[in-house]
Amino acid sequence: LKMPDFQRPAGDYDSWYIRSTTNGQYLRGFSSWEEVDGALIRYLITRPLHFLGLVDLASPDKDAAPVAFRWSRWATSLLKDQVPGIKEPVPGKIHLFNTGLITIPRAASRTARYQIARFCDWEERKGDDFRYRISPAGFQQASKQGLSPAQIIPLLHKFAENPLPPGILQAIEHWEKAGTTTHIQTAILLRLETAEAMEKLQRTRAARYIVEVITPTTCLIKPGSQGFIRDTLAELGYLMDIKVDV
Repeated sequence: LKMPDFQRPAGDYDSWYIRSTTNGQYLRGFSSWEEVDGALIRYLITRPLHFLGLVDLASPDKDAAPVAFRWSRWATSLLKDQVPGIKEPVPGKIHLFNTGLITIPRAASRTARYQIARFCDWEERKGDDFRYRISPAGFQQASKQGLSPAQIIPLLHKFAENPLPPGILQAIEHWEKAGTTTHIQTAILLRLETAEAMEKLQRTRAARYIVEVITPTTCLIKPGSQGFIRDTLAELGYLMDIKVDV
């Protein structure tokens, strides 16, 4: 170093009261240069100068402290108060599938991702793609924010690489008018041999456990009611076999 006394007027290394955080000893004299002045230089290089893009750092391992540095390729422009020649990344394309899945690459417009995410369910990040899905839950959340589900249509026309699939367009417009009309649920199905058995069951106290009659011999029953319905059917002269499909 050509100027080791850069922060010490007249080379005075004894007037500062600086203690070592390791042993509490006062760091005086030129022998403490590495722990005081050197530490400051190291800090300036590895923190502010590096964070500002002026220097590149190197270390022997990923988690090891830097042991070398150099001027960055932007340094010349930055030191002259000029904008460095940074190549703008190519914006990623948003893709909409006919299943309602939307993939948004990391390089896509953040504005587009934010706006589309307000109408959709978050699924996962796969590689550099963020995955969302058009769903009733997403539309309900959008409605709570004062948004109309139909507002996602111009967003998809604007930002999606591919045309809006007709089925998805129809589903969005249908939900806008009627809400959710299709459901998937876990239910217990009761099948009887005859419609007569179903009619008899409906005239007993077990009728309150019947959720919905699907066909003359088939109905949905409430979870946990299998035992009561089995006993009731036995009293009516019908034996019931309980099967669990895995």
